[in-house]
Amino acid sequence: MEHPPRILHVEFKVDLEYATREIKAVRMAIERWALPCMHGKRSLAFVIVTKETDVELVQRLRPVLDDVTANYRVHEAPRVVVARHGSIDTLVTRVADAWNEIRQRRNPEYMRQRQLRSAERRIRNREGGAIGQVSVKPRGAWNPPKNPNRP
Repeated sequence: MEHPPRILHVEFKVDLEYATREIKAVRMAIERWALPCMHGKRSLAFVIVTKETDVELVQRLRPVLDDVTANYRVHEAPRVVVARHGSIDTLVTRVADAWNEIRQRRNPEYMRQRQLRSAERRIRNREGGAIGQVSVKPRGAWNPPKNPNRP
């Protein structure tokens, strides 16, 4: 199941040039892949890549948003954004970047690969009481038996 990026519109109580502390608090609270875009005199939007729904995202961010903002909205980002100034518009580029990030996360190179490594296990010799080391082979592909007559 694909989780589309979210757009968080935030309206601050003061102009953006005086709201650096508030902007930093919102960015720290997001804790996900997020890029700012679409700023106005007192408003700023963030494009966020998360697996959370709109309601879950707002519930998680509500303590910070209620404290430092005048108003906020969250909605799903569209696949394509068309703007008057084309790719110069920050919303167009940030939404495209978010969809590229989601596509990139589906690639096998992004996913954590299982590491195969040989391990050694210490065993105690029951007769002499000495400790020896035995190498343990990692699980790998199944190898058929070498004797063709054996089932």
